Amino acid sequence: MLVAVTALVGTFGLRYYLAHRSLSFDRARWLAASHGYCAKSERGRMADDLVHNHLRAGMPLTQVRRLLGRPDDSADGVWSYDVNQEEGLLAICVYLELHTHAGRLQHAEVYRDY
Repeated sequence: MLVAVTALVGTFGLRYYLAHRSLSFDRARWLAASHGYCAKSERGRMADDLVHNHLRAGMPLTQVRRLLGRPDDSADGVWSYDVNQEEGLLAICVYLELHTHAGRLQHAEVYRDY
């Protein structure tokens, strides 16, 4: 019985890890990934690498747009990209916000709506 429970927990643990491990940002995968507000997407696994290693304050917005494609929403100098839906007691909607000014990126951050 203990062996069966251990195998079951191990299997679910491995599946969870493989589904949630971070991926390096890949432009082609980002652009091809399905997305929409609060939709499950592979983008979620790339978001941290994207923010920490690819988006730099001062980048021209033309370069940002070439990298990420058209924002899903933009208003008042803020570009928003739909990223993912995370599982929890309730769905957690994940999105990327880019704060811009004078044609340049000021700040990028991943947000979660709980």
